[in-house]
Amino acid sequence: MDSGFNLVRILLFCEDEEKMIKYFMQRGVLKNTMNCPKCDGQMKRVNSFWRCWKLIKGKKGKHQCQGVVSIRHKSWFAKSKLPMKTIMAVTYMMLYNYERQAIAWELDVNLETITNWLGFLREVNIPTTIRTKPQEGERAALGA
Repeated sequence: MDSGFNLVRILLFCEDEEKMIKYFMQRGVLKNTMNCPKCDGQMKRVNSFWRCWKLIKGKKGKHQCQGVVSIRHKSWFAKSKLPMKTIMAVTYMMLYNYERQAIAWELDVNLETITNWLGFLREVNIPTTIRTKPQEGERAALGA
């Protein structure tokens, strides 16, 4: 069952947050575009946030919207405070049937948090990001 991924490769790959974000966007796990919840303007991605600088006409003249939304907004990462790297490791370890106590120990995360995540991952369709073999360019990025 060689998918080109292993836990070390996932953790190393996730060290480069920009590369990880682009990878998830290509896979549809994270949104490629976002409209501002305040003004419905097109937002621009700055690091791990969507930002809006649209000029809005108001009672006191024009001002910038300045809406900010996390890159996780409307994704399966949205409600978690865990780093995306840790969530990827939990997901991988669940797929390979690691015991929850081992996951909590190895990732230094509270056992209750791991239990909640494992329950969530069982309820949702785990994205094919981890289940499928990476393509040739991705294999090089993962060091495979």
